[in-house]
Amino acid sequence: ETGKSGPQTSTPAEHARTEELNRQMSNGLYASPALLNGQQPGGLKRAEAESRKRAAAYRKSVDAYQKAAEHYKTEMQRHREAEERYQEEMRRYRRQYPNAGTNTGH
Repeated sequence: ETGKSGPQTSTPAEHARTEELNRQMSNGLYASPALLNGQQPGGLKRAEAESRKRAAAYRKSVDAYQKAAEHYKTEMQRHREAEERYQEEMRRYRRQYPNAGTNTGH
């Protein structure tokens, strides 16, 4: 039958290259497909500069996220402490005024 083929498989060399590229991406390195395919002579320095710029932007983004997460954690802790104080005040009030809030019909 025409138009049907099995799953595409990579050669060991293609698989090794893919693994190498994946490691580069995980390390914050980046180069365009055209550069990686040798279609952009002299573009390596530009790609390295782009890679450094992207890595710096990524680090800045991670730093901002970590700062926001720490702020959220601090605010949640403050909220929990305030809620605990409120609940304790309510327990103390109920002990001091056990009939408060009950309607006696008078």
